[in-house]
Amino acid sequence: MRLNRFYTLLLTIFFVANSHAQPFYQKGTQLFQVSGAASAEGRGSSISNMSFTSTAGTSLFFTPKTGLGGEIFYRWAPFSQTLQTTYRAHFLLYGRSDLKHSLIADVHGLLRSNMNRTLSGEMFGSNVSGAGAGLQYAYWPNAHTSVYVWPQISRTNGGPSGLARWELYMPIGLQWSWQHRR
Repeated sequence: MRLNRFYTLLLTIFFVANSHAQPFYQKGTQLFQVSGAASAEGRGSSISNMSFTSTAGTSLFFTPKTGLGGEIFYRWAPFSQTLQTTYRAHFLLYGRSDLKHSLIADVHGLLRSNMNRTLSGEMFGSNVSGAGAGLQYAYWPNAHTSVYVWPQISRTNGGPSGLARWELYMPIGLQWSWQHRR
């Protein structure tokens, strides 16, 4: 099978759509995030592995500059599954309702559970924990939509035999905002 048959799949792999309810960063502002991706790997005419990932999260700003949040990440592949929870503290460094740019820093902690299955049916797994920081830059072409990049780095015990390692995750996504009224 030729690579040109997988153009649609490749676009799906590299595009992750995220949505956030993000009205003007004031007390009571709530953020909501969802994302998903699918991938297939292989050579020639055979597929050797497929996977599906999804993430959902929420945050609440207690002041115009600080908020707390959490998210759940799930990954499925034929011989492995991963479930991760991440807890975040957000700090608005730059941004207001009249600006086209915003910058949010976060510190986070994570807990991950990996479960794997061998071809003979035996199961084994590992638990990973870590902490890190991230910085979300968003460009708002209008008051309701933005495009962002959110590099995040974490120090975890997910290396070989539980050794410490650095993990970098850099989602690019879309945000939609609306005013939350009470």
